This record gives sequence, C-alpha cells and structure tokens, in this order.
Amino acid sequence: NFSDKDVSLNFTNSKAANLYYEGETPSLRVTLSNNNNVTLSGVCTYTVKTLAGIEVLSLSRDISVSEYMDKSVTQKLNITDIGGFTVDVTLSGDFGNIKKSLTFAILKKSEARNEKIGTMLHFDLYEKEDKLNETHALTEAAGFAWVRDDLRWERCQTTKGGPVTIPAYRDAEINAHIAAGNKVLLILAYGNPAYGGGF
Repeated sequence: NFSDKDVSLNFTNSKAANLYYEGETPSLRVTLSNNNNVTLSGVCTYTVKTLAGIEVLSLSRDISVSEYMDKSVTQKLNITDIGGFTVDVTLSGDFGNIKKSLTFAILKKSEARNEKIGTMLHFDLYEKEDKLNETHALTEAAGFAWVRDDLRWERCQTTKGGPVTIPAYRDAEINAHIAAGNKVLLILAYGNPAYGGGF
C-alpha cells in the first residue's frame, strides 16, 4: 500500500493566471514524484470540462517513474472555444488514484485598453511583488489601461525633511508595469514615523 508520502502529483500551467488568448493552446506540465524503492507505472488521464460541467476533452497517457525519481511531462489541451474550463488530472496505478484540478480560461484579446478604467493593486502594502506576471495578464485580459498603487511614505522619506525617493525595488516594479503596457498612478500614502506616525 502506498501513501501520499510515497507518490505525489503536481502540475503547473504554462500561462500566468491560467489565462490564454484565442489561438493559444493550453498546456500543463505534470510532475510525478516517486519516493519508493520500486518503479511506479500508471495512467495519467486529463479530463476537461466547461464551468457548466460539460466534458469537452478526455485523453490518457502511460507514465512510468523509476525509484526515488521525479518525472515531468507536458500535455497540450486542444481546446479552441472561448470560455472557462476545469481540467482534472488523475493518476491511476498500483498506488491508487491521485487527482488534482485546475481552472483556466481562453479569452478574446481586447483590441484596445480602455483609457478610462484601471484597477488598484496595493502591491507595496501587502508585499505582492511575486504576482507581477499574473497581474499583468489579468489587467490586459480585462482591458484596463491603468494601475494605481501606493508608495509608502515611510519608505520614500526615511528622515524628516530628507529627500523623497522611490525605493529601487518599487522602481523596478513600476518599470515592469509600464513595460507590460500599463499606465501607472502612484499615491504617496500612509504614515511616517519621522513625522509622528499617522496613517
């Protein structure tokens, strides 16, 4: 008998935020980890359904992993319809069944971003810099032209009466927004201990 410690299944999507545009082919990279002293063999099944639960694709492939090894395979999902989908990945073998799911969408790409609409990020406040690529994919898909974010005053002016500067890590983030096609509105915000705190 095998447990979750003996064999595990993980997969990643090839696109940030699991968003694809019309004409792009979704794909998954599946990794099977074998923590046993025997070779594991099984069948990996991919089942894709619409968010309404209608099955639109099902395919399987054999997979074998040597003892104490990982094996990764990439599978393209030939879905062309616009909409949201769920893919269930099931690995079946002597070790039992392991199932994981992921949701993705295929969108029509906006012909132009709406110059009147943007979104608030709060990247600095909640330290979400690792979400840059995902955020850019979402703003583009939504057709937003602007992103607004905070500059924490205490990090931009560290001494009373001193210069106000944008920290290097924020500068790099702002440049990434611009490179992704976003216009950026920055708000100097929140308190500063150098001026007695505040909010």
